[in-house]
Amino acid sequence: MGSLSMPIEIRGRRYKSAAAAARALNLSPSTISSHLNRGTLENAGMGRGFGASHKTSNGLRKQIVMGGRIFPSYSALSRFMGMSDGYVAEAMRRKQYDRIIKAFMRAVEKERAAAARKALDDTISS
Repeated sequence: MGSLSMPIEIRGRRYKSAAAAARALNLSPSTISSHLNRGTLENAGMGRGFGASHKTSNGLRKQIVMGGRIFPSYSALSRFMGMSDGYVAEAMRRKQYDRIIKAFMRAVEKERAAAARKALDDTISS
């Protein structure tokens, strides 16, 4: 099994193995292995070309803040909204800020509705 069975850490989170990280991040084990070999493990699961056009002058990613929430990248915000990784970057490039805001508001509302359903289910089952 090699490198897939050793413990690893990605963005501050420890995983029992690369295979466990792949499952948790919804990636293929070969993607994790590829990042391990290239030394880019912190970028695993962050989307194609992660951070290339969204870095600060010191080479670090820009954080995106929306609705008081901090997202580590455009891709992370896109995933929160249920969109493809490039959704926010493309909308920003086209200056379609209203699309981003509307998608974010829909995602927050979905999240709140799910939390309310869970709370109701928990109350009923108690």
